[in-house]
Amino acid sequence: MLSRENLNGIIKSLGLVFGDIGTSPIYTLTVIFLFTEHTLANVLGILSLIIWTLIIVVTVEYAWLAMSLGQKGEGGTIVLREILIPMLKSGRKISVVILLSFIGISLLFGDGVITPAISILSAVEGLVLIPGLEGTSPETLVIIAAIIAIALFSIQKKGTEKIAWAFGPVMVLWFLSIAASGFVSILNVPAVLNAINPYYAFRFLIENGIAGFFVLSQVILCATGVASQAMISGMFSIVYQGITTRVLPMLKVDYTSTELQSQIYIGTANWLLLVSVLFIMFDFKESHRLAAAYGLAVTGTMALTGIMMTWIFYLRGKMSKFAIAMLVTFVDMAFLLSSLHKIPSGGYWSIILAIIPFSIIMVYTSGQKKLYGALKPMDLDVFLGEYNRLYSSINKIKGTALFFARDITRIPPYIANTMFDNNIVYEDNIIVSMIKLDNPFGVASSFKETLADGLRIFEIRMGYMEMIDVEKILKESGIDEKTIFYGLEDIVTENIIWKIYSTIKKLTPAFVQFYKLPPHKLHGVLSRIEM
Repeated sequence: MLSRENLNGIIKSLGLVFGDIGTSPIYTLTVIFLFTEHTLANVLGILSLIIWTLIIVVTVEYAWLAMSLGQKGEGGTIVLREILIPMLKSGRKISVVILLSFIGISLLFGDGVITPAISILSAVEGLVLIPGLEGTSPETLVIIAAIIAIALFSIQKKGTEKIAWAFGPVMVLWFLSIAASGFVSILNVPAVLNAINPYYAFRFLIENGIAGFFVLSQVILCATGVASQAMISGMFSIVYQGITTRVLPMLKVDYTSTELQSQIYIGTANWLLLVSVLFIMFDFKESHRLAAAYGLAVTGTMALTGIMMTWIFYLRGKMSKFAIAMLVTFVDMAFLLSSLHKIPSGGYWSIILAIIPFSIIMVYTSGQKKLYGALKPMDLDVFLGEYNRLYSSINKIKGTALFFARDITRIPPYIANTMFDNNIVYEDNIIVSMIKLDNPFGVASSFKETLADGLRIFEIRMGYMEMIDVEKILKESGIDEKTIFYGLEDIVTENIIWKIYSTIKKLTPAFVQFYKLPPHKLHGVLSRIEM
């Protein structure tokens, strides 16, 4: 029997997740039949293409194949990358996978802007169907859509759960409406059920030749989704995954639920997305023009997902899934090639919008690599020699001091500067090492070996999708620190790329701020770095 809790979960999921695919009929058929003759053969052919696109792309590729690779049904470009990289031995292959994942993430950002714009615009355009409002100008409709967009993005900080409750009942009514109208239409024209037969899809493609092939670029809209809230919430999740896997810079993250840490709000992503959505709305003005540009980036992401998925199944020796994934990837490539003709009619905006996050990712990841080399970390053996000499010869400060280091065998220079240059040594010094696991979930923490008198290692191992409370973990392990030291870099450079990287570093929170460690205990140690 369906419990009240399960019913509430269903309603919320309808408002947040399933509304994405459920709102596609608003514009998919409208856009297709703007350019397609209204004949019985064409209607059956288009409907058959839509049905089988949903089956192949949504059900087979994502709901089955991609989600089967995760531990808890998670999927996506970052997850596939984290699964694939440990399976590869060649550095060149790993570089290819990393590049593919960067492109996939960036393309998703590109269509992530168009999705809210087209869904809100297409909904507002329904006003012209109301008697007395037929003459509403496109400019007025865009202004109304912009006001709705501003309101939608402004309430994001209230949290996913509350917003889902607001949209859930609306989506229930929407699904009941399209189900009822669809049932009545089937009673009037039962022959429409023939569209389930893929024969009509193939016949449409064969009879219409190249024109039928390009229709695929509009058919794929049924699988891309137009639901604004689903894309916004999904964007927060993707950005967080990018942060934890060190692909994106650390941005301020707010947790909007006391029960579920997975419910987050990222203000920077929210407002940048809003500005981009408003720009696209005022540039295109009409949803059918947006639809002509929509789908290019998302089909690129689908194709990349298919390639990475196929590679994983091959390396795991799952030949049946490998063969199915190959077929799905072929379908994705067909949709992508069909969508390329959208570039001159506005599809270039998807590419331009994708270039922005791609550039940020490339600059940030390259800068992190360059900075780590420029920091010249100290070998552990050398560090211990200096530490033991100092610890035995000076007066120690009472209490516990925390330091953070990614790799314990290579001590960051800020730790050495604090101790050896400034003679700041506490009675108890703990170096905290946070290690990202290959698995998406799981958190474990423990003290490792004692390196020397008054010097211990505390290790936190976490899945790359985990949202952890570092302060809580430390407290539960009996650590009551007096001071937390962390490194800050003053980057000096004449290189324009590294100047951009330095600006990104200055505008984003430090590591300890991202993990919300107590500010009254924080002490930043500045190091001047030439890049």
